[in-house]
Amino acid sequence: MTGGADFIGSNLVCALLATGAEVFVADKFDNWTSPKCLTA
Repeated sequence: MTGGADFIGSNLVCALLATGAEVFVADKFDNWTSPKCLTA
């Protein structure tokens, strides 16, 4: 999934993981990314 570190993407990743899916996230982490997203 691209954009998996933003609000909507991270919630979708969590939902997919809860179903047992394997998820690969690609995102651009820059100065605008919240540190909370990097550790979620």
